[in-house]
Amino acid sequence: MVPGCRTGDNRSVLARSAHIVVAGEARLRVKRGAMKDRRDKLHRADAVRRRLAGGKRPRGIEHRRLARTLSLGTLAVAAAIYWLAVEYDVDMGELAGYLGGSVVFVVLFAALAIGGAVVLRVARKLQRRWRNRTDRGSENG
Repeated sequence: MVPGCRTGDNRSVLARSAHIVVAGEARLRVKRGAMKDRRDKLHRADAVRRRLAGGKRPRGIEHRRLARTLSLGTLAVAAAIYWLAVEYDVDMGELAGYLGGSVVFVVLFAALAIGGAVVLRVARKLQRRWRNRTDRGSENG
């Protein structure tokens, strides 16, 4: 007998048992959903690890794509600048001067970036050497 039900009242017994079954299924669905979310997160984390470790795609392909994209973009911009120079009757000598100035500007900033990277790399190496030296000194002393 279900507490709170009169004898012979089948409808309330069925309603209560249906409520218990529905509540149990809802809990199971929530648990299954949580497990699915965890599996999805683990799958995504594995995919990120594979991608960072080299993944399925060889690195050479990415470099070739990048080189192709840069060269095609450079050709398109050069053609557009030439076309604009012809359309607006700009002197080619003046255009070459502007081009030289912009090349110097880009090369200057690229050199500054490379110099900064070299300084950071040397500083990290020196820091590692200094740490190793102090670690060895504390072990001996």
